[in-house]
This record gives sequence, structure tokens and C-alpha cells, in this order.
Amino acid sequence: MAIPQIPTVQASSPGVGVVCIEDFTSVPQTNPIPCNHILSGTTAIGPTFDGPFVTPNHQIQFGLYVNASNALNGWDITLLANHNFLVPASVDPTHSLVGPENIPGASLAVVVLCLQGVSKTGNCLSTDTIDTLHYSVVGGKTTGVSSGLLFTAVYNITGQTPAGGISLGYQSGCAGSQSVPGSCIAILTGTPSPAPETSMSATFDNSGTPSTGGTGTSGVPFVTMTSNVANLNLLAGKTGTVSLTVTAQNGWPGTLGLPGGSDDTIGFSDIASTGLTVSLAPGTTCSTAGTACPPVTISVSAAVAGNYFVTFFGNYVANSYTTGQNNTLSAPVTVNVKVTDYSWTVTPTTIDIPKGTFTNLAVGTLTSLNGFAGTVTFSAVVAPAGLTTNFSPT
Repeated sequence: MAIPQIPTVQASSPGVGVVCIEDFTSVPQTNPIPCNHILSGTTAIGPTFDGPFVTPNHQIQFGLYVNASNALNGWDITLLANHNFLVPASVDPTHSLVGPENIPGASLAVVVLCLQGVSKTGNCLSTDTIDTLHYSVVGGKTTGVSSGLLFTAVYNITGQTPAGGISLGYQSGCAGSQSVPGSCIAILTGTPSPAPETSMSATFDNSGTPSTGGTGTSGVPFVTMTSNVANLNLLAGKTGTVSLTVTAQNGWPGTLGLPGGSDDTIGFSDIASTGLTVSLAPGTTCSTAGTACPPVTISVSAAVAGNYFVTFFGNYVANSYTTGQNNTLSAPVTVNVKVTDYSWTVTPTTIDIPKGTFTNLAVGTLTSLNGFAGTVTFSAVVAPAGLTTNFSPT
């Protein structure tokens, strides 16, 4: 794999940094000091995350951070987690310390994105397996000793772990120079040599979280989200509605006043097929008051016949009853949208009619698009006035 070469900029205080996995809401956004989670003696212990295993699968976010690194301009990192419990869904580079939010004018170039050994961008490697998320990016160049977020990894929670949980760490065996010998972690510096680092992994343990209900004494409080429809049938150009209900589970919201969290606030977002218009306003939220949110109604439409989908996410932060760890979670629900339409033709399209006579026009073809079935009523607009029209049948 070829990494674009960026001119060298040396750190003002070269040293060994730390790469770690943290919850985004647990790290201050001003002067962040990540990778300083828990100390057991002199050994840093990564966080233990939690999240519900329910249908449809919840999502959980993990922030990949670096602390006290040499100047950097990107990374090549492969995360490793047992796919029976965590499956990589996507990555989010928002707030990255090498992106435009932190380096004005910078841009992020994705070199590789490989999820479960399947390429989304670039080429997967032999070390990319069903258990990995491989993400490589080149961005703006930091200066001096550098700390902050690299990217956020989004995973689907696909199982309930045994007691003690599973490791969320890094793949091994990658070729070439690595920042952490033996691990697939390369913090890029714009030179052939990556920045030297140590690493800290994390644990995912949802063994104590019930699938629904519960008294709120173990695991993590959570919410579920449902839609009033699973499938929506629309005529092209017409609008339909979806009503979403968020319900408290396992003692939600639990402990209030989360550091960087939002207490009993559920935020909404969506991803939708190209061509489908979804009227979810940015910043839409609701509160359950420990039971359920009032339904949130959203309009959906499409101008062209076809099969579409929209997935809505109820996003929130939950604090574990047992560890006190923040967990950034999303409760999803997907609605399939079938949009139908029809087309028709008239022949001929130009006619000469002697005064006082009439001419028959034929509807050449009336065609159903994407399964439209229904009654079509014809009408005519005459301009200028004086022409008489009749339809048979109407």
C-alpha cells in the first residue's frame, strides 16, 4: 500500500505517545487529555464499554485517540474485535485532529477503508478479516506534541458477551514499520518512519445488561425505538409520514448529569437512499421522562418511482451502573419505502380538425411503474378556449 508522502515536520518535543480507545463524551473537547483512563499501579487500563443486545442491533461508538504523539498527518490502524459481538458498521472522521475542524484548509484523503475484509475504499490486506476494521487516512499536518481524536469507529452490537467481556484491540502481523511493534498501528508522519507509540485497548462487556425491561441495577440503562410502519407505499411526488417512539429500558435514564452527556435527551439522525427526501430537522430531540417520548413524526417522499429505505437513529449517552463508564449508543429502526408511479402516451400529438367536426385520439400506452395499481382519471386543459374534449372512458 502506497501512502502519499508529506514533507517532514518534526515534533517540538519528540517522544513516545499513546494510542487508545475512549468514549467521545468522556474526553474534554478543549485541551483533550485522552488515554489516561484508569491506573492500576503504574499500568493504564482501558475502559469497559457496555450496550444492549436487542433487535434491531444497537450501535456503539468508540473514539480512537492519540496522546502526546510526535507531529502527525494521518494513520493506518486495524481494529480487532470478535464479530459475534461487535461488527464494524462505519467510521466518522468528524473532529479529527488532522481534519479541517482542527487544521483550517486541511482535507482528509481516505487511503483504505476495509470492514470485515470487504473493501469500501482502497485495497484490503491479508490481515483484514471478518473481525477487523481497517482505516487509513492522510490529512493535515499537526505541529509539536499532538493529542486528540483520530476517528470514531461505529459498531453494531451483535451478541451478548460472556461475563468479563471481550477485547477491543488491534490486529497483529501487519507488514512494514509500525508505531507499536507487533500491532497494526501506524501513526503517519509524512516520512517512511511512523511515530513511536504505545497502545491501550478496551473491553466490551454487556453480559449484565438485560435485553429489555429490568430494574436498573446492572449493565447499562438504554432505550429502544420503534416505527409505526415497517413498510411505506407512496405515489411519486406524494408525501407519507413515519412516527417514531422511543421507550425507556433497564431503568433509563439512570444516573443523570453525565460528563459531556445529555441526561434524558435522545437526538435523532437518519441515513436514506439517494432520491428519498426525509424531513427530519437537524437538532430534533425528545425526552422519555423514564417511560417513553411523545411520538416524533417525520415526512418522507420521492419524485421518482423506485425502492428506497431510511434508517433512523435515536442517539444518546448512557452511563454504566457498574463501571461509571459513558457509552455513546444509537437505537436504530429502518423503514422500507416503495414509491410507485405511472406513465402514459397519446397519439397522434398533432392534429388538423375541420371546423365543426371531431377527431379521436388514442391513449397509446398506460404503464405501471414499480407496481402501481389503481384508477387513473383523465382530464384536459384547453388553451385558448374553444376546443371541446370528451374522454371515454373517463
